[in-house]
Amino acid sequence: MADPARRRAPRAPFGERYAALYDELYADKDYAAECRYLERLFARFGARRVRSVLSLGCGTGGHDLILARKGLRVTGVDRSPGMLAAYRAKAAAAGIVADVVHGDVRSVRLERRFDAVISMFAVIGYQVGDADLAGALATAAAHLAPCGLFVFDVWYGPAVLADPPRDRTKTVATG
Repeated sequence: MADPARRRAPRAPFGERYAALYDELYADKDYAAECRYLERLFARFGARRVRSVLSLGCGTGGHDLILARKGLRVTGVDRSPGMLAAYRAKAAAAGIVADVVHGDVRSVRLERRFDAVISMFAVIGYQVGDADLAGALATAAAHLAPCGLFVFDVWYGPAVLADPPRDRTKTVATG
């Protein structure tokens, strides 16, 4: 029997290997359309013009870098060092200074306020318990300027029941 002290630690969700493939796996995701939608929400529901955005669970920066290119000041937070490394590399390649923070969306506190907080690609749905969800919502609230907006997406229950998740295979060929 293997020595328990020598067992390899389980891989963290969204670890290095996943982060390295993330952008390839989601190359067909229409981040630009989602960012246009965010901008419409900011314009329609914002008490003032949104200039600063906190992105909770930012991943590799798919939304953030588009918003930054449009002139918004975006700070991304993610608990995956691999995702943040990919974010920084993409930002550098685009000539954007990345403002990213390694942290947990349930507990990070930056001591700054933002006009909007976003949490995209079902990050809120990854909160598996009531305390996790409460923590993520408290983080958003702690970082919102007065009358700020919190925008997040979730899976719509009736749609999931009508077309439930199933096993699928996605093949991505890279160099």
